[in-house]
Amino acid sequence: TDLAQHDGPQLLAAAGKRGIVKVIDTVRRSLILTLSGHGDEIYDMKYSPVDEWLLLTASKDESLRLWNVKTATCIAIFAGHEGHRDAVLSCAWHPLGARFATGGMDNSVKIYSLESSEIQNAIAESSSVEPRKKKNI
Repeated sequence: TDLAQHDGPQLLAAAGKRGIVKVIDTVRRSLILTLSGHGDEIYDMKYSPVDEWLLLTASKDESLRLWNVKTATCIAIFAGHEGHRDAVLSCAWHPLGARFATGGMDNSVKIYSLESSEIQNAIAESSSVEPRKKKNI
């Protein structure tokens, strides 16, 4: 893909040991926001193949989080009794963006769906949230 022809965001997401995602605007070469919420290291993250504003993160804290990067909103947390029992090492989107798969240190692969009305409503509502402004430090 030629990024010069791309009219959407040209964002780079970086994360690691502190469990915080930093989103960088590669055109302006500046940090535009941070996403906090995970309780431990982030091992993997992927942007949605169908919505350039949705970011999925996988963490050592045994959870996955779905973020709306445009509004700096955590849309959903995937964890608990149906989630992983140890660190989540990887995540991968289905090409149509309605599902994603994860792999963890608990030796399991999980498949999650975003097709429920609850998740779809949460995604829609996250787009109507007023975008958070970056704090000057």
